Amino acid sequence: MATDNASRLAAAEAFFAEKCKPRFPEDQVPSIKNTSELVQKIEESKVLLVDLRSPEEQGISKLPSSITKDQFEELLASDAANGKLDVPTLTSIVVHCAIGGRSGSYVKEHRERVKQRVKERVGKDVEVYNYELSLVGWTHAGQKLVDASGAETKKVHAWGPNFVNMYPEECEVTVEPKPS
Repeated sequence: MATDNASRLAAAEAFFAEKCKPRFPEDQVPSIKNTSELVQKIEESKVLLVDLRSPEEQGISKLPSSITKDQFEELLASDAANGKLDVPTLTSIVVHCAIGGRSGSYVKEHRERVKQRVKERVGKDVEVYNYELSLVGWTHAGQKLVDASGAETKKVHAWGPNFVNMYPEECEVTVEPKPS
């Protein structure tokens, strides 16, 4: 069991490398691996963050500025002008979950459809990325989480008991309520 933050992060990296990465070839599932690179893209309004986690997980905390999968799919389906996709500097859509497994599956299955729909909607090419280590990596990089009201929080939903000890010690980790 991981007892310090370095060993917690190493456990998460090993889990992703063994259980997730083999299912996501880079040519099918491009990935963002570096949180500081992602933060820079967010600050430059170059990225739209899509949270694939369950409503129960999102109810505990989320990455600031991220939208839900349902909100994202509504944006893609709508023919109305929409500011989230029409941002002139937007170059990337980054999908995340707890560690990168669910988001990697989404990117593998939906990447081409998403790219095509964004091109139809706003006339620009974007890339769709999986965020490797996702929420686990974000918290280990010291980035903030927000609750449903937008207030900063240390609380995080781990999705399942196997992930609890992958988050940094300073996080208040729960697995309740059980994700749907």
